[in-house]
Amino acid sequence: MDDLWQKISDSWHMRMMQSGAVTCLTFLLGDVTAAPFIALWVLVVLDTFTRWAAIGRKTLSDNKMTGSVWFGVYWAILDRRINSEAMRCQFQTKALGYLILLIGFNLVDKIIPDVMFGYNFAGIPNAFISTWLALVEIQSITENLSECGMKGLTPLSGWAEQRRNQMTDASQPDYQRYGNRPTVTVPGRPTVRPNFAPDPNDKEGNK
Repeated sequence: MDDLWQKISDSWHMRMMQSGAVTCLTFLLGDVTAAPFIALWVLVVLDTFTRWAAIGRKTLSDNKMTGSVWFGVYWAILDRRINSEAMRCQFQTKALGYLILLIGFNLVDKIIPDVMFGYNFAGIPNAFISTWLALVEIQSITENLSECGMKGLTPLSGWAEQRRNQMTDASQPDYQRYGNRPTVTVPGRPTVRPNFAPDPNDKEGNK
């Protein structure tokens, strides 16, 4: 039986299928052996473990019990607050969403030219989405650890959220942000400040 499987795995049909699968995967996701790609999925796994730890800590607190984090995880499993079906669905949903984003941005990176409008855009879409997702995971991990009692990590969570918001805000022109409305001056007419993104707290209105 072992010889049979060895012959199947060494056949040119299997080698061609493996080569085709690796080629398709590389085309869709880029270099899957690159450090940023691997590091992102390590963060996803750490986020899952820290989520379990936070649920375990809350389980001990709700039952007025004391013990280690792993003891809390054990009781959370017995209490079915942690179960394989729910965790599998949550992990699969997150993994699928991340893969869709990574594939989309990698294809955008292949479509747009490396140099456009005098700027070098080579690798920017991939770097952007990998960094943004990594910040999402860092924020989630620090929030989970804070729930475990490590309150000193709360500023790190705020830092990750701030950096993530800065990345998305940087893609918006100033006139699309609240309070930043351009001034349009036409000779012979009063100055107009168009309100492209109305701010409900902007007292100036459409002046």
